[in-house]
Amino acid sequence: MYGLDELQRMLDGAVPLTKEKTFGRLLVKSFIGYGSIGEVYELNDTDTGERLAFKLQRDDMNSTDINEVGRTFYTDIECSAGIGSHPNVIKTLACLELYDENNTGFPTIVMEYFESQSLQKYINKQHRKGLSLEEAVNIALQIAAGLSAIHKVGYIHRDLTALNVLLSKDGHVRISDLGLARKINYSSIRFSKYYEFIAPELTPNWPPYDEIQKVKGDERSDLYSVGALLFFMTTAECLTTESETRRVIGEAKDKSWDAYPLEEKLARIELKWQPYIDRKLQKITNEDLSHLICSLTHFNPYLRNPATAEDLHATLDGTLRRHNEQQLERKRVLSTTNMIRVDPLLQKLGITQDQANKTLLHLLYQFKQDPEEHNVLYKLGMLFADLAMNEHALTYFSLALQHSTGSNQRHKYFVARGIALSNFGRTREAVEMVNKTFQAGGASPSTYINCGNIYKRNEMVNDAHSCYSRALVLDNSDVSALSGLGWCYAKNGNRDAAQEHIELARYKASEQNSELGMWRALRGGAEVYELLSYKKEFNECFLGMLSVMPHRALWIRQGYIDSMRQKDMLLESTLSCISKLQAAARPIQQIVKSKSPYQLQSTNEENDVIRVELI
Repeated sequence: MYGLDELQRMLDGAVPLTKEKTFGRLLVKSFIGYGSIGEVYELNDTDTGERLAFKLQRDDMNSTDINEVGRTFYTDIECSAGIGSHPNVIKTLACLELYDENNTGFPTIVMEYFESQSLQKYINKQHRKGLSLEEAVNIALQIAAGLSAIHKVGYIHRDLTALNVLLSKDGHVRISDLGLARKINYSSIRFSKYYEFIAPELTPNWPPYDEIQKVKGDERSDLYSVGALLFFMTTAECLTTESETRRVIGEAKDKSWDAYPLEEKLARIELKWQPYIDRKLQKITNEDLSHLICSLTHFNPYLRNPATAEDLHATLDGTLRRHNEQQLERKRVLSTTNMIRVDPLLQKLGITQDQANKTLLHLLYQFKQDPEEHNVLYKLGMLFADLAMNEHALTYFSLALQHSTGSNQRHKYFVARGIALSNFGRTREAVEMVNKTFQAGGASPSTYINCGNIYKRNEMVNDAHSCYSRALVLDNSDVSALSGLGWCYAKNGNRDAAQEHIELARYKASEQNSELGMWRALRGGAEVYELLSYKKEFNECFLGMLSVMPHRALWIRQGYIDSMRQKDMLLESTLSCISKLQAAARPIQQIVKSKSPYQLQSTNEENDVIRVELI
């Protein structure tokens, strides 16, 4: 790092290289920060009192690096001059030539001063568990506005990382560091060093590197970075790393890889990339935001959507509006609904009052109005299935199928109906749903798992084993498939293989840091240890399920409890927990209990209570 006195002497002999601004006496005040190639200092213009910032290359760089820095700085001011003044982009004011004691000149840029900290520092120091959805989307909206201004003058940023997003105390955002910006569709072999936020086509990971001249990034390259930043803001974790990206690409390669055209390589990588991203996005609880990040971060840039910063801004605005509407509705329900009360026994399991409140809200909002009627019917069916009201569940799954002709959701309705039919022992009809599921949903891991579940409910062990095995071929870390295979081995008397698959399922769920995945692994463990008559392990899994996701504990049927009592599989502590949860669920069951088709409406206008009327 340069000394302030040394910098002041260099500034005294500076030569302006641009005419945007005439500077009076520039006084070096303090060091602000540094990046991969530059150091930033605060200046005061003693003639005007204006606070400024200037950047010069680090003092440990060689002559080759210095020449590259000069080109970078000139790009910065050229792009900034085209943008002019914009509230979400740092403006570069001028370029100066500084001279050291050997009379060696090198360029530096003078910028407007923006009192702020980087988004990286803001999250790492103050929000280690991530930002709220509202704050993250508000920041992303400002990033999108700044990108729109950059793209309109024909440039892409190419280095949009958490270090180059600056955030003031009042939440104002500006994009900085335009040094790596290039004209849209301009081929370049100069890359950012921060691969965690950069689109694959702008890194040496692009397949193959020797076709790099085919890399002509456009607006979608910057929008990939916005998706990665959204994930970072809401989870405080990076969506990808260089090593993970290389691993995914490596999994896509085969013996004929070099002979494939670029388009075929991208298609093969995308098949591996998307499941990897989907697993990461399990940490995002808001469906709109999860879907948006997924759409922005495709490996293949031509699949990314939205494709422009303006469209992204509109999508983010809609996401925030819907979220705010949901929050208002939830607050209204919370203020007027008697919550489930948590007793000390459940508290010992780690079930907090907040989780209990979410249990009730989870059930109340499964039937939230949807633009498509068949989806409302499906959600109602799922609500009744959770409450062990199987006749109603089967009715609504059947209605969902009747009203969903032409929809791309029919495969999940077939699965739900097949499982509901299985609960009534209607095996032939349930198996028919398997065939229809494959016709509607294709051969994806989830399709194989769902069909395996139907076979499992009907004790068709070999068919279930085949489905779960095929799911694992497509995704070898799928928790549901591993648990399902554990059940198949247990049914066939292979105790060691059954335990091995359950332990692996729990390990994978822990590795993925997924609550739902862990719940599925524990449920699979409970089923397997019941078959094997391992009482201690069964109760461990059973209590673990109640602790991880208490609202899903409502799948427990009284007949199942009685059966476990007869087998002497339940410890007294487990029975006590079950009775508490079932008692908490009874008022909710009364809300939805009926025998007829549904109507969703608000009632009791005086208290503004939202509930379901089934008429």
